[in-house]
Amino acid sequence: MKGLARRLFSEELSWLRVVAIGAGILSYLRAARLPNAWAATQATTTYQNGFIKRGLLGSILSWINMPAVDYERFAIASVVFMAALLVVFAFTVRKLGTLRSTWGVCSAAILLSSFAFSFLAHLIGYLDIPILLLGCLTFWPKKPAERIAAIVLCTVLGLLFHELYLLAVLPFSLFGYWYAVLRDETTRIKMRLAASLIPIGGAVGMLGYLAIPKAENTSMANFLASSALGNANYMPRLDFYPLLYRPLATNWQIVWSGFHEKGWPPDQIFGILTYGFTVAALLVIGLSQMKRQLSGKRLQLARWLLFVCSLAPVGLIFIAVDDYRWFALATFSTFFCVAAVLERPASEPLPWQLRTCLTVVMLNLITSGDLYDKAMPEGFPFRGLFRTPSVESPRTPPQSSIQPNPYRRNPTE
Repeated sequence: MKGLARRLFSEELSWLRVVAIGAGILSYLRAARLPNAWAATQATTTYQNGFIKRGLLGSILSWINMPAVDYERFAIASVVFMAALLVVFAFTVRKLGTLRSTWGVCSAAILLSSFAFSFLAHLIGYLDIPILLLGCLTFWPKKPAERIAAIVLCTVLGLLFHELYLLAVLPFSLFGYWYAVLRDETTRIKMRLAASLIPIGGAVGMLGYLAIPKAENTSMANFLASSALGNANYMPRLDFYPLLYRPLATNWQIVWSGFHEKGWPPDQIFGILTYGFTVAALLVIGLSQMKRQLSGKRLQLARWLLFVCSLAPVGLIFIAVDDYRWFALATFSTFFCVAAVLERPASEPLPWQLRTCLTVVMLNLITSGDLYDKAMPEGFPFRGLFRTPSVESPRTPPQSSIQPNPYRRNPTE
């Protein structure tokens, strides 16, 4: 035991790994829970009655006899999906060599200690979990042709899970490919970048098809709601089903009308404070290494791509109102972009840079914000110093969204 402790703490890289893993465990546990009713309701949509947006997860669960109308089975499936994501994430970090360099371990510690990682634990059962898993898989192939093929396949599957894949996952998947092309000066940039238009064009076309309003939308939404109400052993969120068929333009109108009526909401301001310095620290690490790896026009292009691909999920605030969720996804997107840069680190951090990274880790662990269902992390360091003031009283206990369904047709089954 003493020998193990000596090996862990005798080298700088070893004890930084311990800090990163410990911070990740602590950050995850402060928001861990079982899936809520909204997550379960999303998974009740299947392809049983024809092609439908966001229907892939529900279809998979039905095929393996874990239908989302049974909350207990859905909760088990959600835990399995979350565990799969964490395992795939760990393997992806290992494949990228993130834990082999001090800069890489620092960036991992910053992500794992952040409230974004806590929010990921809180999103158990949500469609964000399978699409992030697919995004991790796009980093596994090393050859350019194989990586493009993986990106195309994962993009198709990701959009079938949830259309937010286009802004939340596809940009950082493409950045990993683009940066590898820019770093290899023997490749022809134009041809390689042109190849990446295949998944982009396909994703936009597929999303456009899903967004086309149809005459039977209202009746189909009512049918799905009544079907879930009659079969689920919990009270489903009936306000979810109209979202499946609401045109994108309507979402924009709703969000923009809220901006005009209320101005910039406080939760967005506190969201920027909660996640902002985490994203900024990761971007600084990426830019500092990028400057040592590239030069000239390749460096300029890489900088623009880093900012655009890292912050692409923030654009979702103009389409939907789950701002904390979009900020969390932007944090993950930034990490994966920076991890692609750190696959071949050009230098090691100076002592003051290392102390700065550890300071960010400490700030992350004492920073928290609002979660879904009126939940708040409680107890130090779970109760953060910097947190969004909840609309409810801070002493209001979290409310479970899983309620019995009195309208179920066969409650004894």
